This record gives sequence, C-alpha cells and structure tokens, in this order.
Amino acid sequence: MNIRLKGMIRKEFYHIFRDKQTLLIILSLPVLMMLLYGYAISLDLRDVETRIIDFDQTQVSRDFANRFTSSHFFKTKESATKDFRVIHTMMREDNVKLVIVIPKGFNKDLQTANNPKVKTYIDASDPNTANLVRFYVDAFAMLFSISAIESPVIGEPRFLYNQNLSPPYFFVPGLVAFIMIMLSALLTAITVSRELESGTMEQLL
Repeated sequence: MNIRLKGMIRKEFYHIFRDKQTLLIILSLPVLMMLLYGYAISLDLRDVETRIIDFDQTQVSRDFANRFTSSHFFKTKESATKDFRVIHTMMREDNVKLVIVIPKGFNKDLQTANNPKVKTYIDASDPNTANLVRFYVDAFAMLFSISAIESPVIGEPRFLYNQNLSPPYFFVPGLVAFIMIMLSALLTAITVSRELESGTMEQLL
C-alpha cells in the first residue's frame, strides 16, 4: 500500500476519534436507520376502516361479511346508512378506506352459480394501500367462494424462508449495504468540508 495512503488513512482515524460529532454519526446513524427502515416501516395491512352495506340480509351474506369482521386486516362494522352520498363524504374526510356493498339477491345468485358480484369502493388517495386492500378483498372473496363449494381442492403453501412473511426479514439484509453506501458518502463529504475549512484541501488533492 502506498505510504501516502497509509498516512492519510491514519490521519482520518485520528480525526474521527477526536471529533465527537463524526464519531456519533458513525455509531448512531446506522443503528437509527436500521431501526427506522427495518422495523418502523411495514407493508402489513391492518385495521383498515371498513363499512359493509348488506342489501341481501340473508345468512349467506352475513357469513360473507363475517369474513371481514373476524379479520384483523379490516376494522369492520355494518353501515347504518344506505345513502352512498354519506359514504362518499366519509371517504373524502378520510374516515373510511373501504366500503363493501353486498347486492340484493347475493344468496340466490350464489346458489344458482350465477357469479354473484360484490361492489367494493376503495379510497385510492394512497395507491399502494389501495392495491393492497384490493388484493386482500379479492383473496377473501375467493376463499369464501371456495368454502361455498362442496369438497373444494385447497392448496396449503409453506414458506421455506421467513414463514411469517415478516417485513424486517426482507428489508434488513438489503439495508445493510444501503446504509454502508450512504455512510461512506456522508463521511467523504465531511472529510472534504473539513479540509476546506482548515485550508488543507491542496494537501488532500
């Protein structure tokens, strides 16, 4: 290794250990970013404020609604109003994210295999959350359809890595490299600015 490079590296270590602010950045910033991005940010969908409008009022329609009520993904209750203008107002005021409308004749269409349709109104002010909500609603509807068929064939997938699908197990490994890149760029910027302040930029060059 070049003797000048060795001297520069030794000098930088001296500067880092003497400069408490730089040392604090090196020690605390990676830990803070790891906790913030790895554990504070989550892609899980929980407690989506939901209203259900049941025009059918049959046991089958109530069973369908209970699929959402019994899940922790949706914070569900049956709507006291059937006026869609009120629902739209609640969505504009950010009080409701999802409205599920079970049409009249839902039970009859299901029994006659007439492809019953359930309307869902989703607040798309946040596109990512809206897509997740749509995916979950479609999955719940499909599971309900399968349960309505006698002796359905149901696959049982098993995840060999991260069996609980916990987001930190996906985020953290990639964050290690990302944080190291950011920290290296930050320390380089601090070094250059310090050389400019002390008037020794020509020595660094």
